[in-house]
Amino acid sequence: MIVMKFGGTSLGDSERITHVGKIITKHLDRNPLIVVSAIGDVTDLLLEAVKKAGQGQVEFDAIHDKHYKIIEDLSLDETAFSLDFDDMKRILMGISYLREVSPRVEDMFVSFGERLSAKILARYLTLQGTEARMFPAYDCGLITDSTYGNAKVLNESYDAIRLNMKDVHEVPVVTGFIGKDRDGNITTLGRGGSDYTASIFGAALNAEEIWIWTDVTGIMTADPAVISEAGSIGHLSFREAGELAYYGARVLHPATIMPAMKKGIRVRVLNTFAPDQPGTTITEHAVSHEKGVKSIAYKENQALIHIDSARMFMAYGFLAKIADIFARYRVILDMISTSETTVSLTAAPGQDIEPALKEIEEFADFEVDYGKTILCVVGEGIPGVGNVASRMLSVLEKANIILEMISQAKIGINISVLINDEDIDKAVKVLHKEFFPE
Repeated sequence: MIVMKFGGTSLGDSERITHVGKIITKHLDRNPLIVVSAIGDVTDLLLEAVKKAGQGQVEFDAIHDKHYKIIEDLSLDETAFSLDFDDMKRILMGISYLREVSPRVEDMFVSFGERLSAKILARYLTLQGTEARMFPAYDCGLITDSTYGNAKVLNESYDAIRLNMKDVHEVPVVTGFIGKDRDGNITTLGRGGSDYTASIFGAALNAEEIWIWTDVTGIMTADPAVISEAGSIGHLSFREAGELAYYGARVLHPATIMPAMKKGIRVRVLNTFAPDQPGTTITEHAVSHEKGVKSIAYKENQALIHIDSARMFMAYGFLAKIADIFARYRVILDMISTSETTVSLTAAPGQDIEPALKEIEEFADFEVDYGKTILCVVGEGIPGVGNVASRMLSVLEKANIILEMISQAKIGINISVLINDEDIDKAVKVLHKEFFPE
């Protein structure tokens, strides 16, 4: 069997869903399991509706109309979706009366995006003669912790999924992005989490391959929004793909690779709108003759934290103490640099770092600079290939781009620097020209 995941842009309207249906039926001989995201832009609409409801306003028409038009265009039975729409509106009404919304309720409401897209696609396939059935991922055994908005999948899910899916005979269309915790509450896996769902199901069911269908032809040499001439990368190792996902390549969710890597399952990133193109194939090992820089990635909106204390000089455990404080407050750190009395580190965006800093203030001075970007070149064997580091630093210096931190491991697959957010486009362009000349 194979797992085929389709993102929101692939399911943006009735025409695109029709196209996806053709792709699926073309591969029925591979026994596909389908994983879907919400229809394009719907998750944003759902989150905005929750926000407005918390302010006492019920705005449901845009969500309803977007789905209703697709249902109508595909000639589906409208009554099959009535209860979903009624439940959604009832939840919004309840939030608006209370004028507050908990993370648990928000996850429950946002989950309707995937639940509706999976039901629409399954019913469309059945109408076209391919028997299909919609499955919420949580009914298939996907169990998470209770971290609403960014839940972690529990290991027991793998056995549960294998058990629950073994006797399914129709084409299963599974909701991405959502699960349930042990108390039965709906959770979400974080934006882009449908990729992660696909990889989990692929690993649990020992799939031959996992296909991630998106709106670009594989993983690119750089962000195509910055580099219009960026090319598709034919092959990546799991480590390279995971690194690129973590450092901002938006094609894959950062956690996607791990379940596939553990089982050695080939992953392919394909373009829904150019299905005959090869895209990017991801396997355990890099192709030996393709060592060196594969892609340029960046992760913006970082906070740069400088910690300074004379107590650090020759002190045992000082760095461990700082790391422990951030860990207790669940702050994810990326780059770290030390000197005799200072520690500089970056924190990923969207995190509340203030409680950790308040505790650090008891024994050290600190300052925080916002608006920073981690920029990196990624590829297996970079430290041993040519003079990648000197070339990277040289072209950035010539472009008058200030580097605030530099990181390279002896055995690693990336070289990273920290720059200002406003320099992203210029930096990516000069690096792409250096490592991927026309």
